[in-house]
Amino acid sequence: MSSRTFYELHKRSFAKAVSYRILILVASYFLIFGLTRNHAKSINYSIGWNFLGFIIYFLHERLWNRIHWGKQ
Repeated sequence: MSSRTFYELHKRSFAKAVSYRILILVASYFLIFGLTRNHAKSINYSIGWNFLGFIIYFLHERLWNRIHWGKQ
């Protein structure tokens, strides 16, 4: 077994958060558009909720990086 310590850099957490939010942004747009048939509402709601979700996800990742449970 290796004795290397795993630590995730802020850049990696940020990149993961961005890629995840882009995926969710696209999915939420299509879901909202499917319900409303309104492009403006779909764009506005998707961007607003995904911006908030991005902030929460980034903070969540940073918090989990401090928890050593489950790391080898």
